[in-house]
Amino acid sequence: MGESRRIVVLDARASIMAILKRRLAAIWFADIVGYSELSHKDESRALEIIQLFQTMARRIVDQYGGNLVKFLGDGALAEFPSTEAAVRAACTLRTVFADQTVAKNLGDMSLHIGVHVGEIATSPDGDVYGDGVNATARIMNLAEPGQVLVSQDVWRQLRQRKEFEFGELDKHELRGAGRHGVCTVEVSGEEASIEWSEAEPPTVEMASSLFGELRRRHVFRVAVAYAIAAWLVTQIAAIVVPALFLPAWMTRTVIVLAMLGFPLALVLAWAFELTPEGVRRTPSIETGLTQPRGITWLRSKELVAAAAIVGILAVSWMAWKRLPLGPPTLSASTVVVLPFNTRGGGEIEYLRAGMVSLISTKLGGVEQIQRVDPHAVLEFIDRSDLRGIDPQSAQAVAERFGAGFYVLGNIVEVGDQLHLDASLYEAGKTGDPVAQVSVQGEAEGLMGLVDQLVGMLLAAQLDESGSQLTNLAAMTTDSLDALKAYIDGERKLRAGLFEDAAEAFQRAVTIDRRYALAHYRLGIAASWIPSYGTLEQALDDMLRHSARLSPQDRVLVEAFYAAETNQPAKARDLLRPYLRAHPDDVEALYIYGDVLFRYNALRGRPLTEAKQPFERVIELDSDLLNVLAKRLMAIAAVEGDFAAIDSLIVRIDPATVSALQWRAVRAFASGSTADQRQALTELRQAADQPLLGAVYRLAAYSPGARGAEPAARLLLDPERPAYINRFGRMFLFTLNVQGGRWQTAIAQIDSLKLIDPTRAARAFEFEGVYAAMPSLALTEEELQVVRNNLIEWNPDEVTDWTSGTAKSLGFHPLYRHYLIGLLGVRLDNRRDTSDAIKELQNWQGESSDIDNLGRFLARRLEGHVARMEGQAQAALAAFGEPAPELPVGELDNSPVLAQPYELFARAELLRELDQVEDARALYQVITEGTGWFHQPFAPIAHLRLAEMYERDDDTDKAINHYSRFIDYWNECDEQLRPVVTNARERVNALSANTAAS
Repeated sequence: MGESRRIVVLDARASIMAILKRRLAAIWFADIVGYSELSHKDESRALEIIQLFQTMARRIVDQYGGNLVKFLGDGALAEFPSTEAAVRAACTLRTVFADQTVAKNLGDMSLHIGVHVGEIATSPDGDVYGDGVNATARIMNLAEPGQVLVSQDVWRQLRQRKEFEFGELDKHELRGAGRHGVCTVEVSGEEASIEWSEAEPPTVEMASSLFGELRRRHVFRVAVAYAIAAWLVTQIAAIVVPALFLPAWMTRTVIVLAMLGFPLALVLAWAFELTPEGVRRTPSIETGLTQPRGITWLRSKELVAAAAIVGILAVSWMAWKRLPLGPPTLSASTVVVLPFNTRGGGEIEYLRAGMVSLISTKLGGVEQIQRVDPHAVLEFIDRSDLRGIDPQSAQAVAERFGAGFYVLGNIVEVGDQLHLDASLYEAGKTGDPVAQVSVQGEAEGLMGLVDQLVGMLLAAQLDESGSQLTNLAAMTTDSLDALKAYIDGERKLRAGLFEDAAEAFQRAVTIDRRYALAHYRLGIAASWIPSYGTLEQALDDMLRHSARLSPQDRVLVEAFYAAETNQPAKARDLLRPYLRAHPDDVEALYIYGDVLFRYNALRGRPLTEAKQPFERVIELDSDLLNVLAKRLMAIAAVEGDFAAIDSLIVRIDPATVSALQWRAVRAFASGSTADQRQALTELRQAADQPLLGAVYRLAAYSPGARGAEPAARLLLDPERPAYINRFGRMFLFTLNVQGGRWQTAIAQIDSLKLIDPTRAARAFEFEGVYAAMPSLALTEEELQVVRNNLIEWNPDEVTDWTSGTAKSLGFHPLYRHYLIGLLGVRLDNRRDTSDAIKELQNWQGESSDIDNLGRFLARRLEGHVARMEGQAQAALAAFGEPAPELPVGELDNSPVLAQPYELFARAELLRELDQVEDARALYQVITEGTGWFHQPFAPIAHLRLAEMYERDDDTDKAINHYSRFIDYWNECDEQLRPVVTNARERVNALSANTAAS
């Protein structure tokens, strides 16, 4: 019996936990100082103070967009959508409460408030629970009278904001909530930001009672049902009236009658109800409350409802009086084509009406454009007897069909030549046309001339809502079908639907192989998928046909080519003068930001420098948020600003790849088990490329790479393609190296080789690069095994590769020589190293690209030799030389070319040369998620930063970096455990010193 009861209790707890929704929130607790003592001495004054406090709390929390969860005696708990709002509301409430208690002669009373950002669990009744709530309450208890005390998490998010002034951080052990840093906060120049008045708003009870009465009488339900029915009727009228050529005022009359019927429906819903016995008057309910002046609460509610309905009737009457029974609402996406004027031989007279059908038909297939049926247009013009079409009569036709734009044109025949011009006007406005276009050619090529004319009109119509390149896109193709496909691709690209966009741009270039801009946009879409084969072909084609572009537009194409072929310096040199002349060019800003984001690490610069150009792109064109979201979220993750990730996720389409991937990162950063389970479920159901991208981001940005390993195992699903399985094993290899687990890591590489040695070229690269890491402390025997594997490997037998392009195949023999030489440095095998350098320097490949890469890798090996021999400056010079032009995608897929070892070696050399700040900057870059190849070096970079900050007596930063290192190597191999033990001892010693001081 006892066991049965225990099971019931456990089931009940499980049910409760299942309905709690967990999330991250900014919350505060506020409490009146000295209230308990006052309530014993002067109960009447204490009640006045508590009423004043609760009224102020409600208003101020509401003003800052928060939610007042509950009052607890003389305290209040509130949550907010942002950290800034929580702090501002707390400071405002603290100030206003102190001022008003003095002004009302209630004594010199004050509040103490604690603010924190943490995970909370929300129950269905709106109450909140969790460690975040507990920690906030403990922080409040530490606050002195009149203080607003915030946690270190709040301080971290707002510390760069000049308007917030923080006191010194002080560490405290909070009972039941762990160790937290806390400090005071003030908002500079912050005064009470609301004007306090004695007049109180209507009581919550009355508003709540009226709301309940409206629900009981089904008023809301009737309102929704009526709105749906009225909408359907007006839509039917909008279709039927033009189709039957009925007077235009009939549509507007239907709309106005629907408006007038709405308040009548509400009155009837209030007074009557539909029952099985028929329509009956809705019965009243007695509330049992006595009210002054003999008016019942119910009567008050009826008076309020009646007043509201009378108000609606009055507004509707005014609308009826003011609304003209004229033309219907004009649609900005609808275009009507009017008959063209013709001059020339009588044989072209047929084109007067024919152009209406030709142009209207060719406008079809563009989603942003709705065309008016040409038969309806011609029929209406015939009935109206409009023989000569001018802007004034065209306005009437456009209004008749609700078109926001109309097209007028002329056709002039001179000999065998036709001259076509067209003007696009905005209906309802007088003055010059929106656009004027013209084409000329032989009469036999009439259809081609019409295609050109429509393409130019489309560009003019779509330019504001589409890409700034749309006009140029229309001018650089002779095919209307190609332009339509381009416009479709542009729309999907801007929505973040990269695969669909690539497909549309591919259609455009299939129709017109010389369409340089379509090749360019295809390359951008392919780079985001990524699809390196498609990208490589698009880059070659866009350069081949770029002569069709203006010199200014060729700058963008050439800069994008340089960015995608590992030439960041060239891209920057092209874009900097261009941006000085065109500072708000969206395309140039996008490419420039992307160059900084992708290549800054190789320069030893933080990728966060890309934030400014990316944010400027969004300011100029907010539709591009879906494109840049994952770049901006990566920067936010590097900065530790997970609130920014939250705000970005909710602003983008939840169905996009970016949203899926960053929801996973956010789930594992939050520590919520339920969110992590949900994230893994989503990833399990994801397509191959989105899953691959999510694993990459989890490896790069999830704290301690938590979540990356279970996500990477999803890549091993046998139902997925073989290349995805290979990626999964390489990710697992890298993650285990990052965790200091060489034996577990090498098992993944061995599996790759056993499955198919000819398809495991990257496996040899990964094995060689990371085996050479001194931090793993591999034995000479283990290093020899890796060396022998490389010597036995025949890269000429490679028939497939994990990714990249066909050009990559010729690079594998170079990688083999480089890795043998690198291991020669680790094993002090001078012969292996010198032989490798000679082979690379004298390499004769199939192209100059391969030869240049050979010399580049030889120079890298010379740098490692110089470092081993103590020639630090020579080593730095060798490591600092830029890489040559590379095939598309190779830098993203080769651990040799990504140069993680060289980047770390540069940091070590700078540290040895006592160039502390430069070394620290490079270590920081390595820890910030510069790419998955750099991640195995991140733990040691954290350890170096911890040691450097400890020497500088920056205890908090030292503890943070030691802790990050321990987090990574928590389950490392046995021979590495002493390093972790020493790091833990340093954390304990530093924490003890901090507590003692």
